Amino acid sequence: MHRLGAAVAGVVLAASSAAAFDFASGIGIVDIDAGGRACVDIATGQLRVGQQLTVVILAEPQTAVTAEVTALHGRPCRGEANARAGDSHYLLRLAPGTADATVALAVLAPVSAFSVVGGLVSADLDGDGRRAHFRSCASQEGLHLTVWSAAAPGRRRFHAYHYLGYDVEPSCTDAEVRP
Repeated sequence: MHRLGAAVAGVVLAASSAAAFDFASGIGIVDIDAGGRACVDIATGQLRVGQQLTVVILAEPQTAVTAEVTALHGRPCRGEANARAGDSHYLLRLAPGTADATVALAVLAPVSAFSVVGGLVSADLDGDGRRAHFRSCASQEGLHLTVWSAAAPGRRRFHAYHYLGYDVEPSCTDAEVRP
């Protein structure tokens, strides 16, 4: 009986940990430059040096890779034009050759929670039984980075805009760009 109680407690603890995922503060925007240096803007000031998180590279085929926080950064990673109120900024270490210069998403979850099917990354981040899906699309001068609770047309759980400063060919749907 004691073993059963401990097992039930472990399941309840695991379920409550998964359900505690906050999409607003648990996902950030990563800038990876041409030299492979990475920096994340994220709505939490609680990251610590050495902490690991997952970076979802949105270019297809998508990939999920481990990154390590190396230092607090004093300014927005993606420049002042993309600064979001309340964000903290951290330098990250990615494995060499992980990604070309790009904008990606950082997720405060272990890489083991993610899977790739058909070239798309997904993970059940909040324990609701639905896998979150990651997407990037273009509008007139920037990218809309989104996370959905299920494959389209699921519930949008996260949205951020990344201004590019030049015209691009739009590819977003109305649901992806609404505030």
